[in-house]
Order: sequence, then structure tokens, then C-alpha cells
Amino acid sequence: MTNFLLKSTSLMALCLVAGCSEPPLERPDAISPDLFSDIPVTDELGSFDSAVAGLALWAHPTLAYRGGVIAANGEAGLIMIDFERGSPDVVDGTFSSGVAITYPRRAAMAGTSIIATYDAAGRYRFFDIDPESNRFQEWTIEGGDALPADPATMCLLPGSRDDDPQLALIGSDGTVSVAAISMSADDTLLLFDAARLDLPAVSDCAAHDAGGAFYFLTEDSRILSHDGSEQGDAVPFAILPDLPFAGIAITIQEGQAQLLAGTNNSVAGKEETDPTDPDSDGGEMPTSSETASREEAETDPLADAAVIYGYDLATGERLGAFTIAPLTDIGGVSVLTDFAADGGNFGAIYRKGVVATLGMGEARTLKLAPYSTALRNWDLYNADVLDRRDIGEVDDDEVTQPQIEINLQPFGDGPRDEPGAPAPDDRR
Repeated sequence: MTNFLLKSTSLMALCLVAGCSEPPLERPDAISPDLFSDIPVTDELGSFDSAVAGLALWAHPTLAYRGGVIAANGEAGLIMIDFERGSPDVVDGTFSSGVAITYPRRAAMAGTSIIATYDAAGRYRFFDIDPESNRFQEWTIEGGDALPADPATMCLLPGSRDDDPQLALIGSDGTVSVAAISMSADDTLLLFDAARLDLPAVSDCAAHDAGGAFYFLTEDSRILSHDGSEQGDAVPFAILPDLPFAGIAITIQEGQAQLLAGTNNSVAGKEETDPTDPDSDGGEMPTSSETASREEAETDPLADAAVIYGYDLATGERLGAFTIAPLTDIGGVSVLTDFAADGGNFGAIYRKGVVATLGMGEARTLKLAPYSTALRNWDLYNADVLDRRDIGEVDDDEVTQPQIEINLQPFGDGPRDEPGAPAPDDRR
């Protein structure tokens, strides 16, 4: 991580002195076939009866395979689904404004996670997860009343040893506000210094933990980076294909990082269907805009697919794109409405990261795929894993980590690995 930050800082300094050209910010053409690949679905964690407003991945502090997916499931509550056992923990409430997670670097907060949500009853709610039971523990907070009410979604930066974590809130009108989070002596989270950023209309955001910046997806499918300060400026990062997008995520490894952007092809009125069903017609009669989209699909085979594009976070270069494909008896993802990704170690086939995806309609099924396949296809596989909890880690003498009895057992029915890959010898 240190080398990555030094390299990024050196490049920025060189640009300031010598002047650097910005990355090409023209609307890209259809992606070439040699940059496109499939990633197999390897797990299903169940389905949701109602709409999900956001997904996040939680990393267990000591047992990689006991991480899980957090879902803001509207009136059904806030749900944590354990990778190992699959049994969910549920917090009652109405959570329709997304969910965000970070692992603070401040010594007083080290070893914890902050999970930010908004309850439609009119209040922000923050949680940690107990690593022994994998159940939610709610933080006491102050200052939530001063934040914009009813956000559309949110994301979190971990801060540093000297800087507080930051919470970015995207309003339903696309505006962005950022607040800082500190902790009092009685372990209350304090929200303060809420400020509005000068940005165009935004639909989603992701946090670059190692780089200390937010990345925002604008409503016209552009990516901007911002340090979250009121005085900071938005920096153009990339222009995405002219398609609707479900959201963005950032994955990090030692010395490298990627921004992922997933297309939301559900907006064209396409229902998720069973591709093996000959009677499945894929939805209702198309509108004129849908017809245009289908005409575009004749020249771009990915225009009407559930595609996740990858970008090199250091250069803005488009690495490629992938879909979540079927494997044996598990169907692929034909319609993507939301996704989350993390490049850390989640055990077994997810030891190099995981992608969690969600479809639509009756097929709101939560599916997992190994991120290692994308890294291998993009020639990025050999980088060491860098768990988000370890980025800017506080020294051991500054905090006492919880002592947890470790039972080194692989999750599910036994050891599994990516199809065709050698069995790992470092599985946790």
C-alpha cells in the first residue's frame, strides 16, 4: 500500500511541475471482443421478496470465509447474509437509501467497522458487526439531524490516523454532501461539518480507501474524483459508454486498484428470464428508446447485456469488461440492478476478492462470483491481496484487537476453488 500511495503522490507532483495531459475523456466506442470475458457464478445466497436499495460487502476481521453481504432491503429491513452459514441477521426498519461500509484508521476506532444507513422513519443509523456472532451492533450517534434527510445512496472513506472518516450522501436530486465522523469518549459516533460539494448531478459513489478520495458516477455516465473537502475540486477520471449504469465499486490490491462500473440494463424494461425457456419473450413491447437500444445492440453485443466494466484507477485506462455467466446448475446474471465488489480475501475461491450481484423482478437473487477471474483476464492476478481492514493499519501497540477463537474450517460443503485454478495453500 505504501508503494501505491508513493507512486500516486509522485505522479501527481510531477504533473503539477511539468504538466500532464488528462486521460482521454471522449465517449468510448464499443469494447473490443478481446477485452471481454465471462466470470462464473459460484454461489447463490438466496432471493429477496422486495426491492433492494443497496449492497455492501463486510470483511470478517480474522476469518476470511465468515464475511458476508449487507443489503438495504426496504421495509424488509437491513440484512446481513453470512457467507459461511447463509443465515441472515435482520434489523427492523425501512432501509431504502443504500448502505455503505468502511473500516476506520483512527486508533480509537481501530478494529471496528462503520456501516451507514438511513431509516425512512427519519434518522440515520450506523452499525458494526460482532465478529463472533456475525450480528449487527448499533452505534449511538449524534448530529444525524443536521444531515440532509432521505438520501438516495451513500459511501464512506476510512480517514487516516490524523483524519476522521467521511460520509458522502447523494440526494434524490443528485446533489452531494459530505460529513465527518468522529468518536467520543463514550464510543458515540459524532457527525459534523456537513458541507455540500460543487458537482454535477450524481447517481452513485465509491470510496478509494488507499487513495483517500471519493469517486462519483454522474447522471451522464462520467466518473469524477473528489477529496471530499468543501474547497476541493472535481477531477475528471473517465467517461463511460453511453449506457445506463447501476453503480460503481472500487477494488484494491497491493500496488494497484480498479474502478468497476456495472450497467443497469433493467431500465430498458427487460425482465430477467430463463434463457433455457423457449416461451420466454424477455418482457413487454419496447418503447422507441428501447428499440434504439436494441438497434445499438446489433453493433455492440454488450449494449443489451448485464456488463461490468473495469478501469485502472491509476491511469483511467479501460481494462475490459465481464458478465456474470452461468456455471453448472447456477444461472448467470442477465439483468443487473445492483452490485458490490471487494478485492480482499473472503476465503476459498474468493481469496482474491468477490463480486456480489442482484437481478430484478422475481429473480432478485443474490449471486457471488470470484473476482480473481477478472484479475487473471486483465493480467493483474499476481498482485498480493490487500484487505480493506489492513489499509493504513494501526500499529498493534496502539490498539488491542479482540481475541476470537479460530476454527480453521472452509465454508460451505468443503474446500472450493476457481474452476481450472490450482488449489491455494494459503486459505484461511
